Amino acid sequence: MRKFAWLSALVLLVVGSAAFAQPGWTRFSYPDEGFSINLPAAPDIRSETSRDIRFKFYAARQGDVMIAVISATFADKDRDIDASFDAAARGSEARGDRQLSRQRIDIPGAVAEDIVVVTSTGTTITKRVIYREGKLYQLLIGVPEGVAAPAWVDPFKASFTFVAP
Repeated sequence: MRKFAWLSALVLLVVGSAAFAQPGWTRFSYPDEGFSINLPAAPDIRSETSRDIRFKFYAARQGDVMIAVISATFADKDRDIDASFDAAARGSEARGDRQLSRQRIDIPGAVAEDIVVVTSTGTTITKRVIYREGKLYQLLIGVPEGVAAPAWVDPFKASFTFVAP
């Protein structure tokens, strides 16, 4: 019976991982930032610090579509989560973007929202904002006006996992 349970768990792990893998995409792991994700190419990485927040940006492209992960580490670990999500939404509005939807989603061990906005240039940006243990992650997919939303958007978002430092 134990052998069967172990085999079942292994099959689920392999099948589950394959479900999130896109052909030609690679799994990148960043333990120092606490996450791993599937991307179509090695991302361009840059860092910056603003007041009490350290940002790290990971950006790649798939054709005309921009893909990014932003990791923000707060000096204040007791930060108001709702205020952080509101700030992420307001940042788009301040640039003249129009919010289409905003919805809480369930990610075990974290607080998360999906936000969709249309920029003043017509680009649709899908954001998954995730807060966990003093870090705010944003997964961004930018689809230019006139380009159909790619089928890989949901598998990309689902490929984000937390990893131990």
